[in-house]
Amino acid sequence: MRLRGRSIISFPVKALSVFVLGLMAAHGVPVYGQAYAPPLAPDLTKDCSVNLDDLAVLAQSWLESETPVNLGGTARIDSEDLAVLSQEWLAEANEPCDECKDWQIRHPEWIFCDDFEDERPLVDQGRYFEYSNDEGDFVVADSVGVNGSRGMRARFQAGEVSAGALHLAFGRVPGSYFDKGIRPGEDFRDIYYRMYLRNQAGWQGSPAKLSRAFIFAGSNWSQAMIAHLWSTGDYLLIDPASGVENGNVVTTRYNDFDHLHWLGHQKGVTPLFATDNADKWFCIEAHVRLNDPGQSNGVQEFWINGNLETRRTGLNFVDTYSDYGINAVYLENYWNAGSPKLQERYFDSFVVSTKRIGCLCATEPK
Repeated sequence: MRLRGRSIISFPVKALSVFVLGLMAAHGVPVYGQAYAPPLAPDLTKDCSVNLDDLAVLAQSWLESETPVNLGGTARIDSEDLAVLSQEWLAEANEPCDECKDWQIRHPEWIFCDDFEDERPLVDQGRYFEYSNDEGDFVVADSVGVNGSRGMRARFQAGEVSAGALHLAFGRVPGSYFDKGIRPGEDFRDIYYRMYLRNQAGWQGSPAKLSRAFIFAGSNWSQAMIAHLWSTGDYLLIDPASGVENGNVVTTRYNDFDHLHWLGHQKGVTPLFATDNADKWFCIEAHVRLNDPGQSNGVQEFWINGNLETRRTGLNFVDTYSDYGINAVYLENYWNAGSPKLQERYFDSFVVSTKRIGCLCATEPK
């Protein structure tokens, strides 16, 4: 590292942090917490606070170029980046991180956002068209979300298969039952959706079903395609399927597996459901893009904590079908073989978007 023309060999990050902190205090930089609505650019660790951890990240990339932690106007990490960080020093959220605050203004590309802080019923205008709480096993609960906020608690009883679900519909849909006024009349052929997920400490096993994005093609609940995000062993997997032949929908009901054409599953690389990864927040983001009419260029992929897990390309989801776009995403708690014991998992900050969302809030519990 080089500072003001002098080489500093193996300068410890902590020592640099203390040194810079002293400079900040000497020049009147505030040392008290400031409330903000995350995300802030200097919050490099995404823990909803600008602190020594962020300074350490900056120090580790000092004078490097082409790095994602660049905050200033120059091509490399230097004093300008340090100045930007110092301006927000010790800024932190004095409330649970709220990604959904004013999201329609801050994120016009988003279709839907729910951090479960809303006191309205889950089935309501602008929210879900169906909700199963499984007799109280899948409910909004205080202190189970990211940074101690509210979130959804899913409780599996020993041997239980289904522990509740949230069913979201948006855009143009084939019936008033599905329509909750979320971007009505629009057709979406390319969507992203993201959730935070944490398994309870001591978690065991792999629940088969987590979520799916699909096309409601008729009021009979027929589906033109489904992009499943399921699990096998400790890993999530993608399992795309088509319900169309020669441009026509051939399914006649929901989950009409006999009439689906399976396009090939592929698993990720992070052992999400391993016991060693229990009690950690994971940021899971999925992407589904329909094929252009008559072509095989559809996509299904997903990321965990910003890292690509797996991707399928060249998919023919719907052939020439174009009556509806992707108009539903489900969050599910369905364990084909039944849970091996009484245990819980937790969801927070569910977002659906037309562009990449990213992991905007903390990914570790506080």
